[in-house]
Amino acid sequence: MSRKSKSVPTSDPSSEEALRLNRLMEKFARVLVLNGYSPKYLAREFSAICARLSEPRHPREPHRPAFTAELGHVLSHWYTDPLCVDAAGRPRPLPANGRGLSVADLVRRANPRLDSEVAIATLLQHKALKRQGRLYVPTNRRVVFDPRDAAAPARGFLPLEGLLDTLHRNWASGRRAAETLEATAINPAYPTRQLRALKKHLKDRGLTFLTEVDSMMRRGEARATDSEPRSRIGVSLFVFEEGPEQPKRRPLRRRARRP
Repeated sequence: MSRKSKSVPTSDPSSEEALRLNRLMEKFARVLVLNGYSPKYLAREFSAICARLSEPRHPREPHRPAFTAELGHVLSHWYTDPLCVDAAGRPRPLPANGRGLSVADLVRRANPRLDSEVAIATLLQHKALKRQGRLYVPTNRRVVFDPRDAAAPARGFLPLEGLLDTLHRNWASGRRAAETLEATAINPAYPTRQLRALKKHLKDRGLTFLTEVDSMMRRGEARATDSEPRSRIGVSLFVFEEGPEQPKRRPLRRRARRP
């Protein structure tokens, strides 16, 4: 990926980007239709919603969602490769370039097509890397993108596509048990005052779980041969929260008037 890469226009219905967008919108529309919404109603509403939206601040970059995921994969290499960690398992400081082990070398391992200079600059921009003299060291195992940057919404694009794919695969299989894992725990009446503690618990446990899964996938990747087929696989955790219900007010009892 290069800084000079341009957006792929979606006006050409035969372009790869237009076909991907069409598939994504079709999957979302099918989810709504399967839940009872009329396609004609959806067409009118979606057109009206789009008419109210402003043009995007950032041009469309087709490779940006995958690029954000690959940046995290660079850090995964850094945290899991025995050559990249010290005796305590902490990531070792590495030079940006040069012979032998370097940040550019980790970028190439994550994806040989990545531009190492752009990847390193992006990691520094979002404070996922920091300098230690002439070397670099990661500050976190995941990249926390600046919400003002185009990479922030792009980070959620692959999980959104993945969720829709999983839902359709499970529904289309016709099996009672999910073909691909997709499970949810929902409590319809959770006390609002306990939300902060619950969210902290979920964040701590969730990040620990994702770190374990990421390390497991890296071990599988490291053992794979160059000739065997590979797939992108992702595991996502998220919490959704509806607005709090207003407590029901008890009707006021009118006092009987004294004669």
